[in-house]
Amino acid sequence: MANDFYDATMWCERCSEYVRFLQSTEKAFCTECGERVQMLRDDDIRRIRRLLGGAKPRRAGSEGASTPA
Repeated sequence: MANDFYDATMWCERCSEYVRFLQSTEKAFCTECGERVQMLRDDDIRRIRRLLGGAKPRRAGSEGASTPA
């Protein structure tokens, strides 16, 4: 499935669905109601975290992370 800019959606809490959005440099807004939107709804985020077993990605420079020589 191709990642198409024109088909991208984000979660709108007010509309209770994934909607098309307008993106500024810092925020995104629902094209239907104007509410700020988020990438995923909270239930989806919890499900993903549960599937990953609570694993968090390591950041470069953190303990145990490999650094280039």
